[in-house]
Amino acid sequence: MDSILRGGAGVRCAFCSRAGAFDAAARTRSARLLTTDPARQLDESWWAAQNPALVSGGVSFGWLRAAFQSVALLERSGYLEAIRTPLMVLASGDDRIVDLSATQAACARLPHAAMHIIAGAQHELLRERDALRMATLRQIRDFLRAPTAP
Repeated sequence: MDSILRGGAGVRCAFCSRAGAFDAAARTRSARLLTTDPARQLDESWWAAQNPALVSGGVSFGWLRAAFQSVALLERSGYLEAIRTPLMVLASGDDRIVDLSATQAACARLPHAAMHIIAGAQHELLRERDALRMATLRQIRDFLRAPTAP
């Protein structure tokens, strides 16, 4: 596996899901993982149909290698603890793409971080239905207006 992740064994780093024609129905189903807003789900599919180059593909070996390297760095003792910049971490309460517990564990190691979970939201907070999107924008506004670090 290491050889494949380094790009060895003659493996091309190309997106697996690029093969075949654009499938609007499949794109609409996957958009349901991104937002609870039906209109924005359709919007995702519309943009993808207009310009298939905008569609993100599946996982490439290069992406997978970078992900493993990133996780190894983040898990290194002292790495996150050394970050002194005030941070706000926003997370989606109903995200089915990113594991909330992993985000919470990383955030707990950041000495100047405040985490806010937007309950009911899925993966793309700024493409959520208006009530959830506004809750996200209020969190961002309040963080940027705060006179001191959290």
